[in-house]
Amino acid sequence: MSEMLDNPADNGLYSTTDAMDALEALIDQKRAETLGWMYAEACILLDKGQDLREVDVPSLSEKHHRDVTCTS
Repeated sequence: MSEMLDNPADNGLYSTTDAMDALEALIDQKRAETLGWMYAEACILLDKGQDLREVDVPSLSEKHHRDVTCTS
C-alpha cells in the first residue's frame, strides 16, 4: 500500500490494480506458509501419539505466531 501511495501515476491516480495484485500474492504466500506449518505440526503431534481432535486451536495459533516470528 505504501509503495502504491508513494508512486502515483502521472495523472495523479494510484495503481490500485498493481497494489491489489501484490496484496493477493502476499496473502497467497502467507496462506501456503501457514498450511505447511499446520501440516508439519499435525505430523509432530501424530508422531507423539496425540489425538489432533483434542488440540486446543488457540494454542496452535499462539505456537504458530511464536515459530513464525522467531524464524522471520
